Amino acid sequence: MIDFEKELKEILENDPLDILKAQSKVSSVISPDNRLKSSFEEINVFIDKVGHKPTKSRDIKERRLFSRLESLRENPEKTAMLLDLDKHNLLADVEVPEPYVAIEEIETVDDVLDADPLGLLGLGDR
Repeated sequence: MIDFEKELKEILENDPLDILKAQSKVSSVISPDNRLKSSFEEINVFIDKVGHKPTKSRDIKERRLFSRLESLRENPEKTAMLLDLDKHNLLADVEVPEPYVAIEEIETVDDVLDADPLGLLGLGDR
């Protein structure tokens, strides 16, 4: 009869081709935030190189950067994420939303339940 435990142990110990060794893979996935910042940085590089912000030009690359910048300027949430990268003041006049700041300090579960301004927890008046 086969001793499965012994056979398995022998297989695990004798792996000359390292087939059983787990190799971690490095992910090449870029997060949406990093992709956004990278695309804005491309606009900064263009301005550094050419000396002016992208315009509605006949040059396809410049026109693409112009369209991207206009799109970013129309989205206050994205603009807020890019303010620290805006070295050419391209987003200075865009009105960005105020970040949510909790007014009351939450220390207990009751504080969480009481701080439900939108009534999402459905508790009503307790």
